[in-house]
Amino acid sequence: MDDHGQISAEFVMIVGIGLVTTLIFAHASLEAIELNTITSTARNGITEGIAMDSMAVYPSEKFKKYSETYPRLKTCSRVVYIDTRCINLGYDRTYQKTKLQIKIRASTPDKMNQVEMDCLGDRINYYVRKNICKAFKTEDRANIYYNPAFSDHYIITTSNVEWI
Repeated sequence: MDDHGQISAEFVMIVGIGLVTTLIFAHASLEAIELNTITSTARNGITEGIAMDSMAVYPSEKFKKYSETYPRLKTCSRVVYIDTRCINLGYDRTYQKTKLQIKIRASTPDKMNQVEMDCLGDRINYYVRKNICKAFKTEDRANIYYNPAFSDHYIITTSNVEWI
């Protein structure tokens, strides 16, 4: 039976099936790695945004605006991160990528009105998008507010922080 090439045919079939299986798992693994990178950099952005808010560090134009309109935001605030959800919004034809929306929930024991909490939430969302763009080196594709943020296969937006 070895004279008829039977062992070679079986070997080629086994190697071919192994190669196809490897490619399928590699594709699924790379997609999972990208999603894990997005969520972990989002958490880092949340932490950075909360730290900047808690220290009341703002760019000069925001500092001037907050001095006039929201003086409460110039003092230290305590923000507690609760959780994050990443929602798949489907395929976006404009960017030809899958669109994801990150929803963050947080709370603050400080007495603030809704506008002040929205300002804090905008700051957190900014750092989330900025860190995602930095992780995938796509800062040049996003605007000054990194909205939307881009990864290799996804376009990422953030919704308003939900305060509880």
